[in-house]
Amino acid sequence: MIREDQGPADEFVIALDGAFRAAGLTAGAKPTEYTNADKAQLWAELRQLDDIEITDLSIGPGRFVVEGEAAAKQAAKKAWWYGDGLLLLQRYSASARLRRGGRQLSKLEQSGKRLSHEECQQITATKVFTELRTAVRADKLTEAVTIISGKDDISAKLMRALLSAKSLEGITITSKENELQDVVNVLLSLNKMLGAAARGTIQKHFVSMPFVTLDFAENVRYALADIDDPAKAMLAGAALLLNCSAPELASKQYAEVLCAVRCIGDIWHLMMGAQIGTSTDAHLAAMLNVWATQDTAFVLWPAFAPDDGANPIAMVKRVVVTRVEEWFMEYWQFLRTGKDAPDMSLAQFLSPKELTREHLVYGSMLRKLEEFKRSAFAPPLPVGPPPVKNPRGEEICGYCVGQGKNHFQTRHAESNCHHKNPKPKPKPNQKRGGEENNPGDAKKQKLKKEWARDGKCWNCGGDHKKFECPQLKGGGGGR
Repeated sequence: MIREDQGPADEFVIALDGAFRAAGLTAGAKPTEYTNADKAQLWAELRQLDDIEITDLSIGPGRFVVEGEAAAKQAAKKAWWYGDGLLLLQRYSASARLRRGGRQLSKLEQSGKRLSHEECQQITATKVFTELRTAVRADKLTEAVTIISGKDDISAKLMRALLSAKSLEGITITSKENELQDVVNVLLSLNKMLGAAARGTIQKHFVSMPFVTLDFAENVRYALADIDDPAKAMLAGAALLLNCSAPELASKQYAEVLCAVRCIGDIWHLMMGAQIGTSTDAHLAAMLNVWATQDTAFVLWPAFAPDDGANPIAMVKRVVVTRVEEWFMEYWQFLRTGKDAPDMSLAQFLSPKELTREHLVYGSMLRKLEEFKRSAFAPPLPVGPPPVKNPRGEEICGYCVGQGKNHFQTRHAESNCHHKNPKPKPKPNQKRGGEENNPGDAKKQKLKKEWARDGKCWNCGGDHKKFECPQLKGGGGGR
């Protein structure tokens, strides 16, 4: 459309040559008059710059060319040049600069944990970045994360930069790196929004924490964002949430580890959106509960994994972390290259169906649990598991914690839990004491009600009051 009579035609490539020279992309003196050869060379270069986003720009009838007086036509062309025309020149210039190379990349840029200026020039010329900036300015966190959780190259770059937002603190940006400054400003604003949301997520899972500071929430989120080493990230996040060092996680009880695992799943979803999935926290908890349902204290775990300790974090390391690590390695590779995104979200990858089908350790664990059920020589379970306590030291119900119930629904001892040990419902013909009712009792009671309604003796049905009943007086005992 640019080359046709509905667009600026040769006037555009002449303007583009001026933009290239202003950006230092073209050396030499500007021609006093552009020959056909000069224009052909510029058009050839323009055709090579085919990696820019132009779907949000328009040209042609109604924009560059309008009906009416000469003044109206001139005004339309001027408006286009100051609007979409200028954006188009900027995007072509950014693409050309990216192709021709720039300054030497830093170590963080080489590792992929920080965007280079050249990458930012490509990003700012896209519709994805425009939508992201609009969502961030409107303080719409969920919408902003959704925009950059897609499977395209630009979304991958922005998500990679967001996960490494801590590296942007104190970054030096030169006056010529305007595009880098634009991207950094948007990402830092989004990072602040995520920090406040992560604080609320932690408070939701750890209701007994006296106060969750914003700095604490940021430290947890930064630890979990280090997904190029997902095993380290998950254990570091759990240690922060449980206020201990990584080696001390082995001393934590099932209920505490479960809360940390669920919180980690929620924070990951908050940060990475659709690629993580809404049910990740539930699937992480379900993996832990498969064993805890039969062995809350995890005293039998060494019977399955002899090299491990008898604690829930040992099970997390051997079963949960290995599965999470497998998915994140593929996801990080996608963020680095922008290609081959994971086929399914983390939540789907952790679903019981996929675990049973693919995760060998998980399958072996299920078979071991079945052996414990069937074998007469299974290691004996302890006489009642040790009481589960919350961070305040109050005894709570480990079974209800495992079912995802909140703080107020778990404030009872597990031995008194009516959810774990529900009382059997009485049979239809059973009295409270367990004695079977006579099938005729119901008919007898119905008949007595009818006699009482008709003003008769409800003991024998006679035309007298109950206290005058001869059967009662005679000691007959009534019907």
